[in-house]
Amino acid sequence: MNLDIIVTHYKEPWEVGKKLFDSIAMQELVNFDDIRVLLVNDGEQDGIDEGNIHYPFPFHQVWIPKGGVSKARNAGLDASDADWVMFCDFDDCFSSIFALHMIFCAINEDKYDTLWSSFTEGTKDPQGNLVLVAHEHDYVFIHGKAHRRQFLIENNIRFHDRLTIHEDVYFNMMAQRIAKPERIASIKTPIYCWRWNPNSVVRKDNADDYILLTYDHLIRQRIALTEAFMERGMNEMLMITVIKTVVDAFY
Repeated sequence: MNLDIIVTHYKEPWEVGKKLFDSIAMQELVNFDDIRVLLVNDGEQDGIDEGNIHYPFPFHQVWIPKGGVSKARNAGLDASDADWVMFCDFDDCFSSIFALHMIFCAINEDKYDTLWSSFTEGTKDPQGNLVLVAHEHDYVFIHGKAHRRQFLIENNIRFHDRLTIHEDVYFNMMAQRIAKPERIASIKTPIYCWRWNPNSVVRKDNADDYILLTYDHLIRQRIALTEAFMERGMNEMLMITVIKTVVDAFY
């Protein structure tokens, strides 16, 4: 089995992404010939100067016109020819030197379609101190998840092009609900770190009000899920999504 790590890039300097690349290079008990990083430059004309890239794994850049994170991740998926894919943010990193080893142990069994793992989040407490929060049963964020590429293709599971916020919820819900329960693997050990970045989309400006400020995007995501479940005849999930949307809107 081989794995493409798809990373989207928009304006961040190399110093930000270097931590992710370094954390991949530090992985133990893996064959780096089975790992490739696909960096999708979302409207970035110059991309990353490859003269700075000296790592034991292959690295390939993809350029697209500015279109947002969903289009960028879809472009990475289209450019991939690996057995498995996972999506990472440019400003994050793997939190364990055995993270990819644990992923390969699962996917090499060749009986799963999607893999979910615990991850940690770097955030600030009310006193302004940096703390780590564990996400043990998360089905929302893209962090620490991997998918068999052919499973995604066969079931037309892609990021919704019109969603630029809460897009990972749409993608993850589709993957989770379409995959058969016995073909979903899980890793309880945190393998990924959502690093604290005060300039990220979800944390800059008024981070405490992020949900309220992006509520219209949350509704768009729910509408997109409703349309997708309706098209696929997934009536139970359609009703659950509609009810949750009504309840959320009320409260």
